[in-house]
Amino acid sequence: MKKKVSCRVLSADGEADPTVLAINAAAAALQRAGVPWDGPVAGVRIARTQRGALVTNPDLKTLEGADWNMVRLVAERW
Repeated sequence: MKKKVSCRVLSADGEADPTVLAINAAAAALQRAGVPWDGPVAGVRIARTQRGALVTNPDLKTLEGADWNMVRLVAERW
């Protein structure tokens, strides 16, 4: 059975990217609720700066100047 969780940002500081936080919050909510699903999972964003440094969960300013970025989802069962 598929599950669908929707996250809405009600307040933000303008510096942190809420995407990864929403992934982790949704996973925690499903886990805490005892809903049967294929979790747990965790999300992380990785970006490469123009200098070539890899940054995990960069702020929005760092993300703007990144060469590339990706969001990776990992699960215990994979």
